[in-house]
Amino acid sequence: MPSDDQTDVPVVPAGLLQNFADDHGHLAVLDVATGAIVAEDRPVADGFGAMPGTLPPVDPELLDEVRSVDGDHRGPEQAAAVARLFAALLVRSPAAVESIGTGDLAASEAEVVEQLGRFHLQIVELDRDLPGFVVGDGPVLHVATAEQRFGFADGLAVADADLVCAPLTRTVAACFNAEPLDDVVFGTRKRVDAWNAMFLRAARAEVAAHPDDARTLRQTHSRLDRLPPSILIG
Repeated sequence: MPSDDQTDVPVVPAGLLQNFADDHGHLAVLDVATGAIVAEDRPVADGFGAMPGTLPPVDPELLDEVRSVDGDHRGPEQAAAVARLFAALLVRSPAAVESIGTGDLAASEAEVVEQLGRFHLQIVELDRDLPGFVVGDGPVLHVATAEQRFGFADGLAVADADLVCAPLTRTVAACFNAEPLDDVVFGTRKRVDAWNAMFLRAARAEVAAHPDDARTLRQTHSRLDRLPPSILIG
């Protein structure tokens, strides 16, 4: 039985959510079931709620380290840090906990880190003036591209994925690919929308964005049928 002094663990760490917030630490939040913006100024600290405190939180120093990653600051150390963050977020996600339990958390993280260590890091950035990346209550998405299976919702094990991706900040995202690919800059809104659509489909309940991106987020949700993943990973 959990002890009385345990603290609930955020579904997504505040240290990650702040990378998408405005200067006041606020987020716009969309309900994926209705497509409605349910909050325009939710504090980062409130996030997507919390799970019972049976899991250790993600290391804040790791979150700080990954925040500086971009196309000009990426190397073996940064790739290793992003892999550790992705692993930590994946094994702590509610979908993973429901699917595979908690078990030996350290061992589960190590398995994911080992897999990602065999993959190739690709950085994705945005042209200026485009709307930003969003962050969902399942912030890291693992994909079997040939089968078009996405995450735990499709019964996909991380070990069977050949792409693992997530936004790191409002303007920078990272992918681990089975094959090496050049870094890329999205220059059109359609590509940004297609990326964000993947995370809208994978979310359990909510997706958050910078408040200035709230309208775009709602529009993207309304156009999911016109934003197939094949736009990015055909």
